Amino acid sequence: MKPVRKILIGLCLASVLLSTDLAQLTQAAGASLYPSPTTGSKYVGEKFHVFIYVGADQSVNTFDVYVSVSNFTVTGISVAGSICKLYPSSPSYSPTSAHFQCGLPTPGYTGGAGYIGAVIVKGNSPGTAKLSIASGSKVLANDGFGTNILSSLGTATFNILPPPTAAPSVTSSTHPDSDKWYKNKDVSLSWSGAGSEFSYQFDQSADTIPDTVSEGTEKAKTYKEVADGLWYFHVRVKGSGGWSATTSFRVQIDSTPPEPFTPEADPKKDAEKRPIISFVTADATSGIDHYEVKIDNGVWVTALSPYQIPKIASGKHTIYVKAIDKAGNERIGQVEVGVKEIPAPIVTKPSDGSFIPYTPSLQIAGRSEANFQVEIYLDDKKIATVKTDKNGNFTYTHKNLLTAGKHTIYAIALNPDGIESPKSNVVNFTLDPRAFDLAGLTVPGIIVYSFLFGLIIILVIIFVFFILRSRRYRKKLKEIFEGLEEEVEEDLSEEKASDKAKEKVEKDFEETEKEL
Repeated sequence: MKPVRKILIGLCLASVLLSTDLAQLTQAAGASLYPSPTTGSKYVGEKFHVFIYVGADQSVNTFDVYVSVSNFTVTGISVAGSICKLYPSSPSYSPTSAHFQCGLPTPGYTGGAGYIGAVIVKGNSPGTAKLSIASGSKVLANDGFGTNILSSLGTATFNILPPPTAAPSVTSSTHPDSDKWYKNKDVSLSWSGAGSEFSYQFDQSADTIPDTVSEGTEKAKTYKEVADGLWYFHVRVKGSGGWSATTSFRVQIDSTPPEPFTPEADPKKDAEKRPIISFVTADATSGIDHYEVKIDNGVWVTALSPYQIPKIASGKHTIYVKAIDKAGNERIGQVEVGVKEIPAPIVTKPSDGSFIPYTPSLQIAGRSEANFQVEIYLDDKKIATVKTDKNGNFTYTHKNLLTAGKHTIYAIALNPDGIESPKSNVVNFTLDPRAFDLAGLTVPGIIVYSFLFGLIIILVIIFVFFILRSRRYRKKLKEIFEGLEEEVEEDLSEEKASDKAKEKVEKDFEETEKEL
């Protein structure tokens, strides 16, 4: 047992020594949070930026920074250009404090000047003003344990002076909002103040104070082809009380698109379900604002990665993904996908080329695969989505009134995984208010009216024909009887018939002619 006991004691001692060494290593590796600049002189009411940095001699990935001020008023915060990429909660501030809670993915940050964010302050009254990293702040190591290695909290002290002259105001017609990014590289600025002489400077330092040498009386200037990044226009005015405090106007320029990228699709070939599109890229200056996706020549829609396409038609497609940075620059990547084809549905009712009498409802029917969704389109507008039965049949009753004239119907099927079929057969039909059903057969109105019109014409022709023929026969008979009458009279004269006999013959002819 003694050897076992010795082994156990040795293991315990080794464990204690190891944990002690780890603790010493953790303590040796520290981090600091500090403001910059740490000193300076500012005028009452003069706004300026105090930047918060982290220094760490080992990898860190999480920051919880509390900032407190005295004789300052916090007027805003900024995280443009920060090393942070992840924000569990949005940066916030009050007149007397500010809070940054953020992080970044592995491998984290190691170095002496990791920019966290900026606090915008202004002096309240003449005297001393301080900005401090408050207790409760944390810097967590990227060690898998989230060890807080913060060992130093910085402080900045400023001398607040009475303002001799009110600071000038600055505006920009090209970059009006200091918190927004713009891709325009030409910067137009204008300013005004309580005086006629100005001193100004345009650079990439937030703390520049222009000298007391007047640049002249101009109140507007345009800088051409300014490089990407953060820029500041600093201006002072000389008034009756001397040179004013400095007004610093920030300009954020990013004219470079996001980095090139290629989206990924899963599945990519012979897909039997809607593909999932994955995408990511970076933008070095302003950062990615959002992504948009479209299929072929469709409409762009805002999307997050991974993005599953709501529905897609059978066949080959190009999926486009557009990355848009905070200045509006765009970069488009694309991926080709192939989708397995599913059978197109068949519209069986109404039949193609049919005429339909006026009706308050339209019956539509067809066939597809069992348990598919079928989208029905009337005159190229989707009017319904129905589901097929176990035999693949579908029906729909359209109850909206249709205008008289020609119409089209077609259908598109969707399988349970959202794959669209090709378009079905296109059915052309005519809604004819003059049509009617005859023994189950719909007779178009044009045929009915054409038949009646033709029948009337035929009857008129027959009527005219008989009138003309009867006139000709009457004339012919009259000529025949007149000839017979003359011959009989001649015979009677030759035979010396009595007058009474002649009268009787003439009377008989007249009666016979009337009867005919």
